[in-house]
Amino acid sequence: MERLQIETSRTCGIMRGVIEAARGFQRKVVFAEGEELRVLHAVRAVLDEGCALPAVVGRTEQIAELIDGADIKLRPGTDFEIVELQDDHEFRDQWFAHRIAQEKGWELPDSPSYLMRARSTAVAARFVSSGKADSMICGTSGQYSWHLAQVKSILGSFPRRAIGALSVMMLDDGPLFLADAFVNSAPTPHELAEIALASVRHVRRFGLEPTVALCANTQNSESAASPQRIMSAAREILGSRATSFTNLGPMCIDTALGDGSKANVLIFASSEAAAATRGILLRVSRGVEVGPILMGMANQAHIVTPSTTLGGLLNIAALAGAPVSCFA
Repeated sequence: MERLQIETSRTCGIMRGVIEAARGFQRKVVFAEGEELRVLHAVRAVLDEGCALPAVVGRTEQIAELIDGADIKLRPGTDFEIVELQDDHEFRDQWFAHRIAQEKGWELPDSPSYLMRARSTAVAARFVSSGKADSMICGTSGQYSWHLAQVKSILGSFPRRAIGALSVMMLDDGPLFLADAFVNSAPTPHELAEIALASVRHVRRFGLEPTVALCANTQNSESAASPQRIMSAAREILGSRATSFTNLGPMCIDTALGDGSKANVLIFASSEAAAATRGILLRVSRGVEVGPILMGMANQAHIVTPSTTLGGLLNIAALAGAPVSCFA
């Protein structure tokens, strides 16, 4: 709990408005990995903050045993809802996950623990799609891409499709937003423009004014597919729209963060570049991150990472508990 207090103090300023807004809506948020202690501690924290009505996916007996063993002050079925894993769609979900893996060329995991995770994510997504919950959180174990495939298959549609993932790094001189380290491996200029616009909406959700830098970590522009040219095309697309934020680039990261521009939103030409920068900043920020925030799914789903802490889960729950529209 000491770690939670440290993280909460470092994210308090940026999260205060979101948590207060979430308290007014009382949206139901379902955690897919309900049989993890970290998730159950997060449920207790969500109840203490009053930022959502929590539910979890899992087996009632297993969850009760975990709560008793860890002495968490929770009453299953009273303080929070349990969505049982008994589900008629179990085999369809496993078949779909394997089909997507084959199409993407991913390694096919066959361990019982993987099948349980894939199943619980699908159950949580259907719980949202049926209107029984407003949003879901998954990803405390397993690969981001596997969770994303399940979420997109059940909740995704043209007006509600995953655009990108926004990470908020809590640095000493203020929050720094970066996208997209998880969803798009090689986004097109149009996709980059969408990512930038979605990121701007979320930055303003935190009460901050965005300065966006389109980062191309190379000056080589010989190829039409070079980051420099792709970012130039993305900036042209943004320039053709009625935007109301400062848009810089293409530029290198050191220029974007220099005193001359001081961008607070970094958009990268590839998920590889974004992930590498995120990894470095996680070390610099001592692991304090808000997110990743899945953009484009109408706040119906969020996918965290296995390294997400208790404080991180609480922050994501607050974001899931506050409609994006209330900040517009």
